[in-house]
Amino acid sequence: MKTILLKIGLMVIILCSVTGCWSKVELDQRIFVNGVFIDVGEEPGTVKVSISTPLTNRLDSDQLSGGGGGKDKPYSLITKQSTSICKALEYIHKDLSRQLSLSEIKVVMISEQYGEQGIGDLLEWIKREPDVPIGAYLLVASGKLDDAAHLTPIFEQLPTTVLLSFATQGYMLNTTIKDCLVADAAGLGYAATLLQNDKIHSAADAHKSETWTGIKGAALFQQGRLKGTLPYEEAKTIAWAHGHLKFPIYSIQWDHGKSKADLKFTYTNGKTSVKMTQTARFSPFISKAGPAS
Repeated sequence: MKTILLKIGLMVIILCSVTGCWSKVELDQRIFVNGVFIDVGEEPGTVKVSISTPLTNRLDSDQLSGGGGGKDKPYSLITKQSTSICKALEYIHKDLSRQLSLSEIKVVMISEQYGEQGIGDLLEWIKREPDVPIGAYLLVASGKLDDAAHLTPIFEQLPTTVLLSFATQGYMLNTTIKDCLVADAAGLGYAATLLQNDKIHSAADAHKSETWTGIKGAALFQQGRLKGTLPYEEAKTIAWAHGHLKFPIYSIQWDHGKSKADLKFTYTNGKTSVKMTQTARFSPFISKAGPAS
């Protein structure tokens, strides 16, 4: 009898453990954030935070292949200001009908002005927010961050998809939040892709203009602050040193500038080395260049 009761009790315990997650939140009750944009606030000591979220109710079969197919934009951009990133997100969350999910963040974009003030608060917030993936890419916007956040996704559906491509397609740097955290902990500097905004004529209406965003160069950080920027041609050297620059093209001259040629490297590889001198703390160099065509 005791054995039967023991088996029944064990079965009840097992059944209770497989009933599912009691604290679950259904997918249709969540808002998935895929991009975060951070800028200085309008008042001193404040920060402006914007989140980009896809609107699944506006995605139809005609839009799945790319952007520009729908009347309504399939994404939303919500902005709030406060004294910290966490408080700004709280103000965003309290006005929404669904729960925010930060686990799908792919891109974190900051303005130059915010970077010059220091991104220590951003890194500290990410350390203490377990839902934010440290594999998200860090990008820097030259000029108005609002323009970059509202860029027109000509070939894509979402602006964050365009920004993600800039970080992954291999034409500049692919700096992640993890890279920033590791470098910051080691007291080292790091670089991130710098983007610029421009205006182009609308494909739907030639009398209207749309925001276009492209790669400008690299933003250089030291001790958690933006210290300077490099133009595109010089920034390619840093990307080469990281070993992932895709098909770089370099122009060379000889005969006192009378003869010119463009070289396209079909394969490149690079590494960095540190050499202590009296005039400089480090001296990186690039090696292992692949064949050129």
